[in-house]
Amino acid sequence: MTTSKASRVLRQATSATSALLLAALLAACSLAPSTGPLAWGTAWQKTCPTGTLATYVTYDISASSSPQPFGGGQDQYAVLEDAVARTAVCGGHLLVTGFAGSSANPYLFWDGDLSLPGATDNARYRRLPDLIKQIDHEVANNYNATLNRGPFPGTDVIGQLRLAAEYAEQVGPDASLWTIVVTDGLQTVSTQKWVISNAEDARAFADSVSVPKLSGELLFTGLGDRIDGEQVSTVTVENLKSIYARVCERTSASACQAVTDYTSPVGSGS
Repeated sequence: MTTSKASRVLRQATSATSALLLAALLAACSLAPSTGPLAWGTAWQKTCPTGTLATYVTYDISASSSPQPFGGGQDQYAVLEDAVARTAVCGGHLLVTGFAGSSANPYLFWDGDLSLPGATDNARYRRLPDLIKQIDHEVANNYNATLNRGPFPGTDVIGQLRLAAEYAEQVGPDASLWTIVVTDGLQTVSTQKWVISNAEDARAFADSVSVPKLSGELLFTGLGDRIDGEQVSTVTVENLKSIYARVCERTSASACQAVTDYTSPVGSGS
């Protein structure tokens, strides 16, 4: 092979290798990460409403739901972390409270506007872990301090819906409400105590109680999951789901869920 021919072959091989390398780099750059803050933030960004996200999270701290410190059950941390992440990514207001037998006196755990400043999405979303850790800590401290003043008799789950509606009005006319009620679902206030033995009773009860109209999304989670260790029968759990699914329908919320185990809409941020 002549020197000129060898040089030409070498240049062609080098050019082909460079093209393959460039294609590989472009493909790698086009792939979004599957885990971590950037992936998590990107996933939440797709859920942002057109208006201001008004996130209302309330935890049942009645005797059947809260004999343990925050995080003792009902996926409490998972709910909070998703609420913080979505509200911060979309930009909005987060209110976290606790409740027991009276809707007139909710216990405040956290209240404030959330956003993620930064020149790029990557810079913004990298702030998520530290922000979540900070609010986790503050909510847990306030929750546990409140428990130390208990026990709190009674459970008024339905009453929290009125507070959620009032909260949305306070945020403003463009508020898009996202309500999460974390509770075992065992309503015990005297005027609405339940005797539910089957699905028909469950639906009849749900149709008998007064509920407000809610825009946005409504989730009841933890239903039938008593943190105090007492077992709730499968039939009772299913009846509770039926009650709250019907209650949610009656509020006219745009999205309804009534579940025992919380599942993140976008997966883990880790």
